[in-house]
Amino acid sequence: MDYTILTNQFGPHPKLLQQTLRHANSAFNRPITPRNLFAWDLIHARIQKKPMPVILDSGCGKGLSSRILARKYPEHWIIAMDQSAARLHFLRRQNLEHNILILQGNCIDFWRLIALSKLPVAKHYILYPNPWPKRQHLTRRWHAHPVARDMFLLASETIIRSNWRVYVEEAKSVAQWLGHTTQLRTCQKHDAPLTHFEKKYQDQSMTCYTLSISP
Repeated sequence: MDYTILTNQFGPHPKLLQQTLRHANSAFNRPITPRNLFAWDLIHARIQKKPMPVILDSGCGKGLSSRILARKYPEHWIIAMDQSAARLHFLRRQNLEHNILILQGNCIDFWRLIALSKLPVAKHYILYPNPWPKRQHLTRRWHAHPVARDMFLLASETIIRSNWRVYVEEAKSVAQWLGHTTQLRTCQKHDAPLTHFEKKYQDQSMTCYTLSISP
């Protein structure tokens, strides 16, 4: 299968800074859905009963990354978040590690609830998001969304991986404009894949990128 990104945008979007400044100077007040609030309250109660640092795996899909992170960081809660009930059902059918917590719903709501909870979040992984590669899709990318300001503040380190360099370059610029420290590097062949997508990209010798963001 060919995983080449089809795009009509070959560099950072010319309206990216304008979009960032507009969101930075206004509050994002969309109501949080009762369903997501209830789901978060259940997870938050479990964490409060056994306090440990938290690692977020946003858009975890079938949860391979969550399981790898859970084994790597056994003294952390791994919160696996995804909108798809089908993908999370696949994860639930696995022999789950003791420190995985599953949240089904919109990441935007959960990010805002986590920010309000003031939980100690050590790392936030956003792995191979759909990059919305068409020029007209800028506002659908996480770093160009009104929630970006809160998203970058959730954790001591935010890690974004993508096989589209423009995506990570844009995210790097937004993070820097918002006052964060960034480091962008090319993934190496010896880097263990965290997702099914990353494994497929490695098998096709595609270049992937890791962006690290800290406050």
